Amino acid sequence: MAKNDQLFCNIWTEAYELGLEAGQNCTPNPMIVDDGVRQYFIEDGSCGFAWVHVAPATSAFARWLIKQKYAHAAYYGGIDIWIHVHGQSYARKLAHAEAMAKAFKRLLSANDISYKYVYADGRLD
Repeated sequence: MAKNDQLFCNIWTEAYELGLEAGQNCTPNPMIVDDGVRQYFIEDGSCGFAWVHVAPATSAFARWLIKQKYAHAAYYGGIDIWIHVHGQSYARKLAHAEAMAKAFKRLLSANDISYKYVYADGRLD
């Protein structure tokens, strides 16, 4: 086991659990979709995607995330951790990603682990 594996695992676990809780506690704005024939009530609101971006990709933490298959290389550099839970709810996924990013910043800084950027991002589908 590499020197930082346990520390990185603890950081991942805490951040992921905080993200999961934030996504579950989020209250999306419901929407109604009208196709001209029927109306559909969508309780979880808009559909979309969210992720956490970590840079640089060469940091020990980023390399560990990729090795664990939690993340993949991002198109414009760094790495992305896609949020795959909470169904299609954009609001829940984004709340999860934002909580994870906040936790990563706090935990990485507290453990003197360098990084350049950590932030949440997302897009509607």
